[in-house]
Amino acid sequence: KNYELLDVPGFDSPIKEHRDAGLQAIKTADAFLFLTNGQQPSLTQPQIRLLQEIQENHFEAMQRAFGIITKLDLCQTPVTYQDHYDKAFKELIEKKFKPEHIYVACPRLQILNKNTEEFRIINRKIHSFSDDLAQGFERSKEGLEKFIEYELPKTHLKQLTDLGQMRLVRHVLEGLDKIKEKQFLPQNLDISIDEYIKQQNIENWDQVYYKHIFQPTFSKVNHWHTTIITKERTKFIDDVKLKFHNSFVDLTKDFFKEIHQIEHLVLETHGYTKLQLNAHPIDNQIREKLSIELEKLVDKAS
Repeated sequence: KNYELLDVPGFDSPIKEHRDAGLQAIKTADAFLFLTNGQQPSLTQPQIRLLQEIQENHFEAMQRAFGIITKLDLCQTPVTYQDHYDKAFKELIEKKFKPEHIYVACPRLQILNKNTEEFRIINRKIHSFSDDLAQGFERSKEGLEKFIEYELPKTHLKQLTDLGQMRLVRHVLEGLDKIKEKQFLPQNLDISIDEYIKQQNIENWDQVYYKHIFQPTFSKVNHWHTTIITKERTKFIDDVKLKFHNSFVDLTKDFFKEIHQIEHLVLETHGYTKLQLNAHPIDNQIREKLSIELEKLVDKAS
């Protein structure tokens, strides 16, 4: 499910275009299956040549290779089966296959009707040989699914990292070639480039120090100092305003609670029989008193 399977041209094809198409498909595939005949444990020359070309031309291709040993169900006895299996497994290991990517399977059992006599005979036979053979087809599918889900992203990341490193090295070498072409370095240099650069730095140390060390550092420090001072001043002013506000509110709680009986004071001063009353002197006295008290509270809050 969700996999695209591609059957590439035979590796033993006499037509070079077929073999090249197979190699190209292997290069772009997330994984590839390499089937080998367990009845002939030794790999053929075309098989060996194909594996050599894969390993020479395609980056870490064997990390994506799965070896499937087939036709071991044709063995006559469990002893013969085990002997052929051991030889085929060992040879795949020698050809750089990962042990956990090697499976033995009986493909023809998958296409037979389970209700047929042929299916029952083959099924009994392979179960007598090995559980690996009996469960090989399912195990190979599970191994492939696990690889694609968990291991393939790691492989892609390593490929990307290594390719990036290769490109970086190439650009460095190309840069050095351009330096040589434009004669930025003296000809017939009898010391290494690193030593030459160190020598030039020593001879021009005053200029190098001021231009490449002092001036950049001073600019960064000056920028940092200006930025920090501005931020700290703003923060300081905001803190002072907040502190003054909180202190003033706290100190004026009683001030606002105080009640001034102006009506009572006016009547007490002038008497209720007088027709024309002037309350301004009393108001002025109270306002003056309140102003003095408020000024004292402001001083305390400050």
